[in-house]
Amino acid sequence: QLLDAPLLAQRTGIPVINNFRSADMAVGGQGAPLVPYADLRLFGNLFSEDCVVLNVGGMANITAIHKDKEGAKVICAFDTGPGNVLIDSYIQSKNLGKYDSDGKLASSGKSIKSILDIMMSDPYFKMPYPKSTGREHFNNSILGLFSDVSNVADFVSTLLDVTVLSISEGISLLKGKLDFPCKLIIAGGGAKNAELVRRLDECLKGVCTVQKSDAYNVPVMAREAMAFAVLGFAFVQRQAGNVPSATGAKKEVILGQLSPV
Repeated sequence: QLLDAPLLAQRTGIPVINNFRSADMAVGGQGAPLVPYADLRLFGNLFSEDCVVLNVGGMANITAIHKDKEGAKVICAFDTGPGNVLIDSYIQSKNLGKYDSDGKLASSGKSIKSILDIMMSDPYFKMPYPKSTGREHFNNSILGLFSDVSNVADFVSTLLDVTVLSISEGISLLKGKLDFPCKLIIAGGGAKNAELVRRLDECLKGVCTVQKSDAYNVPVMAREAMAFAVLGFAFVQRQAGNVPSATGAKKEVILGQLSPV
């Protein structure tokens, strides 16, 4: 939505489709999340059972796909809360790199329960869906509340637990909507964090079987790029690309605007 699409089209000689959010917002939607349409097409027909597609980027979001005799359909999709954003910001503030590589720092620490309880009391986690969030809510101002914490590893471990527990709470909102146990397909940068995947698998034991999207020919770092390619294809085919159950829109609409060459 920040792209100068006509400029890119002229520079590359390739027609550009962009601004996918506006059409959904014009019919009462939040303009996010946009990936459920693609998740349904990439993963919906792979399994006989229900599945949840999880992306852990800056924020974490899930797409819930139910399978019945009529086929696969998206029940809902929403942001569960912070993915990597708080961990990355904290690591960078301590000049320890850009992120906690493979979750090694978190795995060496012990979560601080009192801080975890405070952070998990954030009202966003209890909000009903459809809902979306971002850095306007989960940002450095939250980290500033705990500036007196001296043990870096313990605090990173705590932040990782916030991510894992908020994802688990988000999935718990799907009870009665999906048939559990089901598959959880994880993608995004968080899927490369071994400690995050381990804790998530442990937290969701008996509820979801955690697998990386790589196993289904969707590289974990390409899932969102592939999703926008699918949305571009939908635009070309004049097919609606939004999912009202995910964004809160009043109806399905074609997403995107074309800048021809």
